[in-house]
Amino acid sequence: MQQEFRNMILDNRRVFVSIITTLLLSASALGAQRTGLSKYSQGLSGQFSNYIILGAAIALAVFGFSKALGSFLGGRFLEQLGRKLIMQVGIAILIFGSVILAYSSSFFVFFAGNGIVGLGIGVIFGSSVVSLTDVSSSHHRGKTVSLMELSVYFGTSIGSLISGIVADMWGFKYIFVAAMFITFLSVVPGIFVVDTRGKEHIEEVNSNVIMDRLNNIIKMWSEDPNTHRTADLSHVLTDHRENEHPELPSIKFSRRVFIKPSFIVTFLTGIVSRLSDTAMVLVFPLLILAYGFSPSDLGVLVFVFTISWSIGIAFSGTLSDKIGRKIPMISGLLLEFLGYVIMFVIGLNDWLPALFLGCMCSGYGRGIYYPIPPSAITDSIAIHYRAYVIGVYRFILDFGYVIGASMVVLVVEFRKQTGTVSLLEPVMVSVIVFLLLQALLVSILFKDPRPGYPQFSHLEEHFTKVQQSIQHLSAGISNYVSDNKPMAIENLKVGKQLERDADLVLEQITKATYAGVWRGSDSYELLQFAIAVDKSVGYTMRGLRKLLL
Repeated sequence: MQQEFRNMILDNRRVFVSIITTLLLSASALGAQRTGLSKYSQGLSGQFSNYIILGAAIALAVFGFSKALGSFLGGRFLEQLGRKLIMQVGIAILIFGSVILAYSSSFFVFFAGNGIVGLGIGVIFGSSVVSLTDVSSSHHRGKTVSLMELSVYFGTSIGSLISGIVADMWGFKYIFVAAMFITFLSVVPGIFVVDTRGKEHIEEVNSNVIMDRLNNIIKMWSEDPNTHRTADLSHVLTDHRENEHPELPSIKFSRRVFIKPSFIVTFLTGIVSRLSDTAMVLVFPLLILAYGFSPSDLGVLVFVFTISWSIGIAFSGTLSDKIGRKIPMISGLLLEFLGYVIMFVIGLNDWLPALFLGCMCSGYGRGIYYPIPPSAITDSIAIHYRAYVIGVYRFILDFGYVIGASMVVLVVEFRKQTGTVSLLEPVMVSVIVFLLLQALLVSILFKDPRPGYPQFSHLEEHFTKVQQSIQHLSAGISNYVSDNKPMAIENLKVGKQLERDADLVLEQITKATYAGVWRGSDSYELLQFAIAVDKSVGYTMRGLRKLLL
């Protein structure tokens, strides 16, 4: 599988290199924003200067809404205008916004700069995820999305570290100037972006056609048992190449999918991640500075958080492709919850090692679950509607910044207390509660579109034994025709023993199903699949035996 993934990247290296490099450079603007948005906004002149966080919250809300709009519009016009043109438009918008942001001196110019940057980032990210999933198969899509997110947050990490150093040396205003110069460099890889429209790796997922696929595989198997390896069959539940098997039906898109509990939970996970991120962008820097740490300490802590986020993303794709989407999503939410508890509940807020540990845990936890919702969505949606649904998801995802900013303003600006720390810490407590509740919702309502079966090896073993049984019986016929009767008899004996072994494995699958090892609907579907294989192969073997007799 790893070799297959590497080969996929090599075959599409220009697509991956151009997009990943563009994301690394453009994400530097996010690093500057994460480090200096709230503190810089306090030094601006205007009607919001007397508030603790209102100006920064409005700027982040404008950024989030514009980014959501950019993601939606990018997804909406990808099919008509192509991936390359949309991404280049996004780069141009981002650079224009970076220039405005770097030279802003009033709140309204600052808001406009954040909005234009958000619009550009949204267009770039929306086109990137669709372009990369265009050239990825379903069983590598999680790793592909993780690779994209890894590049984004690695670039954000570097931008955060540079911003902390710049703020310590020249002040918070100049971090946006530094970000402006870095984003200018994104023009170069943007020139080499490839339009992947029409090059999609077309796959469909539909449990209602599994038996049709199985019959097709058995037919091809009987024609040439050596053509299809047993490993190919392990993807039959979740993988379908329409250009290879055009006779199989495809999924029709219905907007009713948005009201399914599993989809609602998937979208909510994105919103919760944005609520948490709002707290890290708006509240965390002010708290760290209020605790007495320097701007460079702040830059290092934001770097630790975002680089841990990147590391989590690096592992998340492979993990979710192997064991399913649900377990990593729950684990990541709980680990981020634990990180915030370490930082803001146990009373070690003013101890730098505790902040480091909390940033590492919360960043790594978010990295684990953050790429999974778009992977889960693309697992469940037909290729022709994927860009549209991803656009909707990213719109709702980034609209979470608006919700988060509103929540922060309500908690901070409308409470009658004194002291920055006492006003800001309840925001972090609220985020801790949201993360825990979301982990519970995912565990109860989320149906894994690509479940990782703990005993999937039994199914592969069953496939292997029935395949070998057919091969021995086919060889028996060949030997009999060649007048090699002793060898034909031996082939028949071995084939029969393999059939008995396959029956024993099927019995193990049946016991595991009804023992509750797997989720009910998934395990029963898998059992039915194994039974269908067993019956189909049984008919084939009986026919071969009749020929021998």
